[in-house]
Amino acid sequence: MTPFVKPLTWQQIVFTYIIPIIPLFYAWDGQASTMRTYTFSDVEHLLKDIKNDTYLWEIKKAKKDNGKKLGYYILGLPK
Repeated sequence: MTPFVKPLTWQQIVFTYIIPIIPLFYAWDGQASTMRTYTFSDVEHLLKDIKNDTYLWEIKKAKKDNGKKLGYYILGLPK
């Protein structure tokens, strides 16, 4: 009914239509990014061909303090 209210101001359009769609874009971006993440075995496969004797690569699963899985990390340490 907002478009039929007279006088229609720009604030009404912003707060009625623009701001409420921001969470939808945020949720869609999160779901799209989830599809692009690599699995633990994918990262190991990508890094196995790196021949560099100056670094030690450490790939481990990260955990929270309560023991739940958080993901994984890749750490390159100079020898």
